[in-house]
Order: sequence, then structure tokens, then C-alpha cells
Amino acid sequence: MALFKTAKKKLQHLGRYEVLERFAEGGMAEIYKGRRSEGGPIVCIKVLRAEMAADADLLQRFEREFTTAHRLRHPHIVQALDFGFEDGVYYLVMEFVEGVDLWHLTQQKGSLVEADAVRLITQVGNALQFAHEHGLIHRDVKPDNILVTATHQAKLTDLGLVKDLESGADLTRPSDWMGTPNFMAVEQFHSAKNVDARADVYSLGATLYFALTGKVPFEGKNLGTILKKKMANDLVPARRLVPTISEAVERAIHRATSADPAVRPRSCEEFVASLRATVNGTGKRSSGVRVRSAAAATGRTTATQNGSDRTRRTERRGATRYTSCLCGLCQPEDGDDQFRWSARVQDVSTTGIALFTNRRFEPGTLLRIELGATSDSPSRTLHGRVVRFQSSGPKKWLVGCALAQPLDEKELRSLQE
Repeated sequence: MALFKTAKKKLQHLGRYEVLERFAEGGMAEIYKGRRSEGGPIVCIKVLRAEMAADADLLQRFEREFTTAHRLRHPHIVQALDFGFEDGVYYLVMEFVEGVDLWHLTQQKGSLVEADAVRLITQVGNALQFAHEHGLIHRDVKPDNILVTATHQAKLTDLGLVKDLESGADLTRPSDWMGTPNFMAVEQFHSAKNVDARADVYSLGATLYFALTGKVPFEGKNLGTILKKKMANDLVPARRLVPTISEAVERAIHRATSADPAVRPRSCEEFVASLRATVNGTGKRSSGVRVRSAAAATGRTTATQNGSDRTRRTERRGATRYTSCLCGLCQPEDGDDQFRWSARVQDVSTTGIALFTNRRFEPGTLLRIELGATSDSPSRTLHGRVVRFQSSGPKKWLVGCALAQPLDEKELRSLQE
């Protein structure tokens, strides 16, 4: 009881942080705006409710949210900054995201147009793929746990139910299921301990359905009805609710939300790839990338018949790749500046560059590449579009990019070994 009273008193400081105002609350925690006492940017402070802290499993789950989010550094995952205990209060400090969760966004503005919904779900899918590659399954993907920023970027949050595949740690009690019924995979009803990445694929597909239709998938009056619909794959077709949704996206949702895990995409990467190929319902965007990339790879220029020799010379120069050992950093053009990944150049041509990075970037991603200074040249920034990638070892990928602007001879020499 004393603990409950302590948690209810007006908070002014927690550790190094000044508590500014309460702006939200959830089932486990009250959420405040705050900042470091010595100044600095606004942060989000989640304060665990006292009655929750008295439950050892729930307290461990709260701590797990910090350790997981702190471990995963990704532009589409809300970053955890600190965790502490003071005056009987457990608190978690996270980056503050200016925006609204996908559930409330849809309630306020109605269902999203297909291109916007696919873009947001693609970002979340990439974040989940990153988590899966680090041995972590989210298990509670739903609209409430996806924040949408003022610049329309998605941020995945609430990692308290994460399952760590590497350590085998799991906070589930025997016979418990975890997640939110309408969005969780069928197998989670039976055992949350034994789910794999396909459970997150299911929840991601269900979330896309909600974003596109504004309707909760597998809606029912009680848990039994919901489960029965899920087992029978009884999902109201998205196009019946919103006829403008493309058939290809509807098929992707139907496959992702299958009761049989074997029918679903094997990974979020595969699910995202199916969505990217069906943007606008025709795949035109993907085809456009391929056409532009092919043109960039040859260095082909417009020329008159009399200028054919010059064209052939340009083609040969554009196809010639030069080795380089320059190192630097790279990040998506629409990414947060605090999230950058290492980049080491393998080779470069007038129209393209190949990089070794410690993050996989999907084809079509626009990258900003910052290469370090040399004795003959200052640091410089290149802009390119990812056209291919391949694994090159544990947490290492070779990424090929078509440059937005071709390099001239002087620029090319400055980047060579």
C-alpha cells in the first residue's frame, strides 16, 4: 500500500530527469513528457503502475521492454534510453515521438489510402525483420503499437512481450497466450512460447487490413467467436469494404493472415517484398526502379547518330568498376540522423557504387552515403538508390546502388583506392 501511495504522488523528478506533464496512460504504465535535468531534448517517461510493480512477472516484462528496445537500434523502432527505480517507482525513458499511434490516426482520419498504408507497414516490416535477425519476436504487433510521426514515418514500440530466441528467455506462464486477440496469430492462443517470425507476419498483415479498411479484423463479440473466425480464415475481404484496394494487396493480406503458418510468407522480408511489388496494384513502381537502374548501370546517354562513338565511350566508362577502400556511414534519405550504419566501399563506377554495410537495405531504398576524407579530397556525400543486396557474412551485406548523379572523371579518381 505504501508503494501505491508513493507512485500516486505528483512526480517532479525521476533520477536525472525532470518530469514535465502526463500526456497518456496505458494498462501497465502512466506516460509523461520529461527531459534531462541539465536540459536537452524532450523524452518519454513510462512510469510503471504500483499495482503492476507488485507482480514479479509484469515487472520483469517492463524491464524487458527496456533491454530489448535498447538493444535494437533501428530508425523505425522507438529507442529506449534509460531505466531506473526511485522512491518506489520503476520508470523507463524512451525517445519522444511527436505523432499519434496508427489506431488513433485511423480513427481520426479514416482508413488510409493504399500507398500510404503500404509504406508505413513496409517500414514496420523492415523493423521487425531487423528484430528477427537479432533473435527477437515481437508477439504484439498491432495499430496501437505503431507510432506515426509528423513526417509520416512509422515507429514500432511496446517490446515488453518480445521473445528472445537466442537466450530462450520467455515471460509466458504455462498455458498463457500473449498479444491482442484480433491481431495475434492463431498459434499464440495455444502457446506464445513456441511462435516464430510468422506470428509477427500474421499480426502485420492484420494491421495492414485495419489501416486500409478502418475495421478490426476477425471482429467478434467474444474471444471464442474471434478464434473460431481465425481458425476458419473467415476474414471479410478488404476489397468488399474498400473496393479501391488492389487485388494484389488483398491477396498479400489473405496469405499473411492464414491460420496455417506454413501458408504465410516465411519472413517479414518476404511479406514486405510482396507489398513493394504491388504498389498501386500494378507493380509499376518496382518496374520503374529496374528500368532506371539498368539505364544507370550502362551509363547510356542521348546522342545523335554522329555522336555514337561518344555514347559507346560513355557506356564503357560507366560499366568499368574501380576498387576502393574508402569508409564512411550510410542511412536512408528519410531516416533519423542519429541512426547511421557503417559503409566500406568495395568498388565504384561513374554510375554506381557497391558497399559493405552492417545493415541490409531493401531494393528501392534511397541512401545517403557519407565517405570519409582522404589526403587528396575532403569528405563527400553521395546519393543513390539500392538496386540489389546479398549476404556477405553475419550481420554484413554487400549493397549495390545506382547513383542519383553520375560521377565525372575527377570525382571518380578521388574515390578510387
